[in-house]
Amino acid sequence: RKEKGWRFSRHRMEAIMKGEQGVVPLQPGVMRSDGTLGLKKQFRRITCKMSVLGISGVERGISGEKQILRATLKMPRRQQEVFFRTDASTINASVEPFLPVALIPAMRRNKKIRIDGSISQTLFDGVNEVETVISGWFREFRRVSIEARLDREPHCDPARPSAAFFSGGVDSFFTLKNHASELTHLIFVHGFDIPLDDERRRKRSAENAREVAETMNLTLVEVETNLRDFGNGIVSWPDAYFGAGLAATALLLSPGFSRIYIPSGVARDQLIPMGSHPELDRHWSNGEVEIVHDSVEYSRFEKIRAISEWPPVAEHLRVCYNTVEEGLNCGRCFKCLLTMLVLESLGCLEKISTFPAEIDLDILEASALPTRKHERDRFVNAIRMLDERQANPRLRTTLQSMLERSEKVRPESRFQRTMKRVSRSVRKRITPLTAKR
Repeated sequence: RKEKGWRFSRHRMEAIMKGEQGVVPLQPGVMRSDGTLGLKKQFRRITCKMSVLGISGVERGISGEKQILRATLKMPRRQQEVFFRTDASTINASVEPFLPVALIPAMRRNKKIRIDGSISQTLFDGVNEVETVISGWFREFRRVSIEARLDREPHCDPARPSAAFFSGGVDSFFTLKNHASELTHLIFVHGFDIPLDDERRRKRSAENAREVAETMNLTLVEVETNLRDFGNGIVSWPDAYFGAGLAATALLLSPGFSRIYIPSGVARDQLIPMGSHPELDRHWSNGEVEIVHDSVEYSRFEKIRAISEWPPVAEHLRVCYNTVEEGLNCGRCFKCLLTMLVLESLGCLEKISTFPAEIDLDILEASALPTRKHERDRFVNAIRMLDERQANPRLRTTLQSMLERSEKVRPESRFQRTMKRVSRSVRKRITPLTAKR
């Protein structure tokens, strides 16, 4: 293309990649191959072949008391063996759990998906809906074709038990409390918010989830997976990928359950395009299990108020993603502070043993400002509750000041949030090397 002087606009390249052949016009003012400017549209017929993301080598194995399902995901410049390891008694050993893992990166890189195996017609139709929603949200994600056999016919048995994903956070506890009479299992995933190589934090968090399950007379199902690694550098985990990760885990466990709940992160009036969404999660079903996006009718403030005095929460609430030496929460990051200020406004903070008994106002004032709607709503509701209780005037003044300052700040774009995460990741890698020197 460079030698012939061809230049292609992005939208025309997107159009041509939808098929194997296309006609791409040169735009006025673009340099021709003979060195002159083309003032009229010139046409060149070129042949484009969409590259492929292949899913192959699905293999089921046993390691001690755990089952392992692995497959190879391969596309140009990237190949990885993705695995699931679980103590569940029955798993879906087909290629289906790997389709959500492949779909989001394939849409971002415009790769046709070629599957060596069978999937259900229900999942195939649902994935088509997922593509429609995501490509409508994000310009950089495009619809892709999928080659697979559609001869798998799973059966949904309503008599099978129900389960819910459980991390130990506010949303997880709210779903657990709301569906306590229905649930028989909780699902804890290693490798999502805590990396697989951080064994100490993984062990501590899993033990916390296990204690909650025992308290509620439920069974904890643990799943270890490296699926998040496949999307690194291609898609953003919180913005586009984590919902697919939850769906992949649900498909893995589909033979054992009739319904699996995914706790909602925000209320319906606060929804933005994101990886887990009521318009996405339900479409990941394969006809064997119903995947439910739960409790989207409630805001985070309402959820915290509903669970704040529930006994299992007092010793097991975990919202922090930071590395902490002891305990479950650092009490200093913005995520911890957002939860603590609501608990304090409700007069319940000192009852939650996993947090410090008081909020450090200096740390709060120096933290990030509440620029997103769901963050601002928590500040507003906390101020209202403090006024009603006539409690902690210093905290109320701090919250009001931060709220006023946030009105002058534009919310971060997805690109800015991604660059911050990349910067933090680079610093984590560089710091140990600098220390060794």
